[in-house]
Order: sequence, then C-alpha cells, then structure tokens
Amino acid sequence: MIEKYKFLDYPIFITGNATSGTTLLRNLLDGHKDLMVFPVQMGLRAFLDKEGMLYSDFEIDNFFQSGPTTGVNSLHLNKASNDSGDRDYTDINFSELKKRVYSEWDQKTAKDLQNKVIKSFFDYSKYNQVSPKMWVEKTHGNDKYIELFLSWYPAAKIIHIIRDPYDNFSSYRKKMAKNGEAVDAVSFCVEWTLSIDRVLKAYKKYPQQVLILQFEKLLQSPSNELLK
Repeated sequence: MIEKYKFLDYPIFITGNATSGTTLLRNLLDGHKDLMVFPVQMGLRAFLDKEGMLYSDFEIDNFFQSGPTTGVNSLHLNKASNDSGDRDYTDINFSELKKRVYSEWDQKTAKDLQNKVIKSFFDYSKYNQVSPKMWVEKTHGNDKYIELFLSWYPAAKIIHIIRDPYDNFSSYRKKMAKNGEAVDAVSFCVEWTLSIDRVLKAYKKYPQQVLILQFEKLLQSPSNELLK
C-alpha cells in the first residue's frame, strides 16, 4: 500500500446508542493531528446482512443517496444541518469523491467500499494536506459488527460510549418528537441492553482493542477521559 494510505489499516469505530454522546466524542477527536475524522455517519450497516455481506440487491447509487443525516450524501452540501448541527463541507469535492469510489470499488465487498469512501474522502478534502495515522467513523448500531470490523482490520480500535439509560431515553425521545416520531420505552430498553451486552462480550474477548467510556464522566472530566 502507498505510504500515505497506510492509515486505512487503522480505523477507530465509535459505537453507542443515539443521543448517547457518540457525536460529541467524534467532534472532540476531530482536529487531532494523527486522526482523520469522517464527519458524517457512513451508515454502511444499513446495507449489510447478519454475516456482514452486502445484500444481494445492493445498489451503490442507493448508498450514495442515503441520508442526509446517516450517509455520505450529506457531503455534497456546502453546509449540512445534520446530527451535529451546521457543518461546512465546502472544502470537499463531492463529485470527484463519488466518481473515484465508483471507479475504484471492487464491486464486491463492503470492506472495499468502505475503504474507497475513506480513501476518496482523504484525497478530496482538507485531510490530503496532513498525514493521519488512523481514521475515525461513527454510526449508531455499529456495535452489531464489532467482530466483523476486527476481522477486516486486525489493528482496529472500538470506542463504545454508554450513557445512563434513563437520560439516554429522555434525550432520544425529545429528539424524535421534533421529527414527529414516538419512541417506545420498552423497545429502547431492549436495544440498549442488547447493545451493552454485545460490547461487554467484545471487551472481554478483545480488551486491548475495545474501550468503554461513560458519557457522564466525559462531561465531568473530558481531559482525563480523552487521555484514555
């Protein structure tokens, strides 16, 4: 692999439930000289089956049109009002990024699609002026694919952020209410429990690669938590 693309082998996946602090953590990591932070949720998991394979009817056009808050589509906007507020994407040449992915993707695997998106984002954004050592991506629900991601990238790191479930549910309910959607408390609790169960199992199996942070501690002592 060309030296400047070595960082592709070293991803950091941020996982956690919606409104648990994943966006806060991603934004705190953004700007670190050793990290290339992908600014939106890639949303790749929406196109994967239980084995981590792309669905047989997968269309790359649909992948690029997903969003705007959960996919690469929002990168084509000069300013996008998304899950982290207004962000300026004027430095990104989205048309060239998309063209590069279409031409270089192997047309087969989800891993190669993800790599080509990250590689193209690097080439057609401000990051092409620096030399990152790792890249960062966060998508809600990525905890379902921890084992898969670690099989793709043996040197990957997983950071799962957990928030008090009562506060987490309250924030999520308010957020969804703004969109005119109701949130069922039982369904939320079931998913919250399954999520932390998956992460705890992964932590026991890969203690050097999985880190669990508490949202409340991150707010109280951001410097200490970020040092981890």
